[in-house]
Amino acid sequence: MRNIGQRFEKFIFELFNSFKLESSHISQPQDKGVDIEIIKDSNRYGIEAKIYRSRRIPISTIKNSLVQLQYNIQSNDYKGGFFVSTANIEPTIREALKQEFKIEILDRGILISLTNGNEELRNELEKILLELSQSGEEDIYDGVYTHSGVFDINFIDFKKPNTPKIDIGKKLCEELTILKKGRSTAKKYEIHSEKILKYIFENDFSNWQNQTQTVDTLHIFDLIAKISSTNDFWKLLARDFHSRFVVFEFKNYTNKIKQGQVYSTEKYLYKTALRNIAIILTREGAEKNAVTAMEGALRESGKLIISLNQHDICEMLRMKDNGDDPNTYLTEKIDNTLMKLSR
Repeated sequence: MRNIGQRFEKFIFELFNSFKLESSHISQPQDKGVDIEIIKDSNRYGIEAKIYRSRRIPISTIKNSLVQLQYNIQSNDYKGGFFVSTANIEPTIREALKQEFKIEILDRGILISLTNGNEELRNELEKILLELSQSGEEDIYDGVYTHSGVFDINFIDFKKPNTPKIDIGKKLCEELTILKKGRSTAKKYEIHSEKILKYIFENDFSNWQNQTQTVDTLHIFDLIAKISSTNDFWKLLARDFHSRFVVFEFKNYTNKIKQGQVYSTEKYLYKTALRNIAIILTREGAEKNAVTAMEGALRESGKLIISLNQHDICEMLRMKDNGDDPNTYLTEKIDNTLMKLSR
């Protein structure tokens, strides 16, 4: 995502340059918490360029981004700011967020409107949106809110935020890091991991159930949840793997998990029951043989088993706090597995 993120920043830089704003200068500063800086009539404004793979992003995620941007604007003494994103935001919601945070918001529809008549910028925008799309079947213009007439770039004066900086994920990561590994704290790890998952995937799952037993009483899942997401990633994953539910397993081991733990998790997955995806949370990750076992389950039975270690979880928590989509992390992990899968 880093490369396409840089391309999107460059696109936004060129887009704002194309406006030819009077008495203005645009640059890409270092270590100021924003991607682009505009000096307009001696006042400095910061621009955050945010990409999302899904067209539908929860409002809570957008708000997290705006809260983060507020603090970056305030800490760098900017006059105001812009939040520019590939997300598709309903106009009334966009206006409400704009008024609440005192930040100008440019979404996918506005970017499309602003590139009308500029073939070079429109082509680059389309390439970025196509690359971000989860599937070649998606129409990057599908469901986009259109904006008639000329859209004016508004330099809104920023006000000190009332909302405290979001650090829920940071605290959850810190608590996870200090939690002792091993059998003695296995239950605490399960409880804490469930709390983490419900924060990361608060908009993606419903009907969470822990220690669920199958009808034949042979298997007990640590945690299972129903996919109820509007995110393109989960919608496509549910379709491609014929799964309505995701099984979560927690391994608080001091060492990497072995292939035996993968095989035991694989037994819980059952295509006919629409239960064909599992995520194993570990402290240290998976041994090479365990990774081979996951690949074998995917190749031979079409069962998707994903292993997330402590670093993965903390990175997804950081993304959640910052208003990024943690599902992007999973997307890249799964894409990498599928592209390297052998016969």
